[in-house]
Amino acid sequence: MSHPRRAFVDLQTEDPINQRFFLDSGDSEHFRKVLRLRVDDFVTVVDPNKERAFNARISDFAKHVEVEILSPKPEKSFRSPVSILACALLKNDHNDLIVEKATELGVRQICFFAGDRSVLRLKDDLKASKKLERWNKIAQSSARQSIKLFYPTVALYGSLKTFLTATQGLPILYGSLEEQARPLAELLSNPQFPTSMIIGPEGDFSDEEIALLSKNGALGLSLGNFVLRAETAAICAVSTLNTLAQLSS
Repeated sequence: MSHPRRAFVDLQTEDPINQRFFLDSGDSEHFRKVLRLRVDDFVTVVDPNKERAFNARISDFAKHVEVEILSPKPEKSFRSPVSILACALLKNDHNDLIVEKATELGVRQICFFAGDRSVLRLKDDLKASKKLERWNKIAQSSARQSIKLFYPTVALYGSLKTFLTATQGLPILYGSLEEQARPLAELLSNPQFPTSMIIGPEGDFSDEEIALLSKNGALGLSLGNFVLRAETAAICAVSTLNTLAQLSS
């Protein structure tokens, strides 16, 4: 797969044309060592805060690559109806995969929480900070590769309860293995987007967590007849809701 010549820059001005800006260390290294670009090569600069793109030229290769903004570049910004994807912490690199794929699918915010049955526990603040730094880098890289005009923020919560308290205001859906869970297709008759989608750990939600979700008005949804790993369920849920939103629009 080719590597797009794209960088994210907070331009902090309404009219950046003919102005010059420095890239951060990550994008500077990417342009130098991966793409092997040179002065006067043309690139795309994306302002994620205003979701707009510009044609630009590399004007200098100092410690941080400098670019000159040349002209607006028309691009459309597509967002998922899943504004927030929340997942219980998973072991190994499954959380990385969720961040990468949810970014590709247009999720605005990705949250992880320590579920009652989560195997992974980030008790050390330093470890949690390093994980968040890694996930945010993955989100930016995935957004660059999938030609996005924004990248999601990634947050970490100590429990499902703290996540629900901090993110009130959206309809809540959650992946459920219960017999009474509603099929996703039923959302076509009464779509409520944007929404929060919550996925539990491999061992599913605890009874206490299901009671908490119910108390917060969350709707349990079936993801079909297949037995899915948690990371697969997260990707499947967002992808299916994206399709349902397009069909209902």
